[in-house]
Amino acid sequence: MSAQLVVTSVRPKLSCGRQAAALNIRCYINVDNDVRTASDMKAAIDSHGGIEGCYSVVRKVDERSQNMTKHLLSGIQSLNKFVFTESGEIIACRAHNVGPRKIFSAASLARLATSQGPTNLQVY
Repeated sequence: MSAQLVVTSVRPKLSCGRQAAALNIRCYINVDNDVRTASDMKAAIDSHGGIEGCYSVVRKVDERSQNMTKHLLSGIQSLNKFVFTESGEIIACRAHNVGPRKIFSAASLARLATSQGPTNLQVY
């Protein structure tokens, strides 16, 4: 299992939370503390009253529980106009209907649908 630190903000498009987290860590180190683990980093970010609008959490991830497989729909990255039919197909083409349409059948899409299953994610 590996420990990861996640810092989220109420306003994710602002970088001030990330910069404030770095400042809190520097202040924490200047007061003769060490930051060696994800838990230490969380303690540093939450020190000095924390950061307004930001939340930090340490999570432990069990990599053995990650069993998703990578799926590819070949050619989909060059398409940008999609129609989803009632039969479960996806009909896609380029902008302004330029070039041939590509049809992804319901059977081929069903083959890609696999569930993750339990992740055993532990959040502290």
